[in-house]
Amino acid sequence: MANQQWKADERVVAKRLHGKRIALSGGPGASSKADVLVPGWFIEVKRRARFPGARWLEECTLRAHRENRCPVVVVHVAHSQSWVVVLNLSDFGDLLGVDMPDEVLQEE
Repeated sequence: MANQQWKADERVVAKRLHGKRIALSGGPGASSKADVLVPGWFIEVKRRARFPGARWLEECTLRAHRENRCPVVVVHVAHSQSWVVVLNLSDFGDLLGVDMPDEVLQEE
């Protein structure tokens, strides 16, 4: 089942954001190449055993919650034009204005 976990992850994201999971998004007949579509957003869902951004966000979350603020980590990739934003899925859902209890994240 571990090789199918990415499908469950995509379902969680789609449900939390009131989006649509695109089955076989990499396939030739797919309606989109996104994993999840939310109006105005093209969402790729990734699963990793390790991701340094997760620890950064955990540390930021501890400090932000002490001040009753939403944690966001912004990473600038050195020597590039890339800026990456890391935030909790529930906070992203709030930003989009979707109403879904956080329990959805523990369902799958």
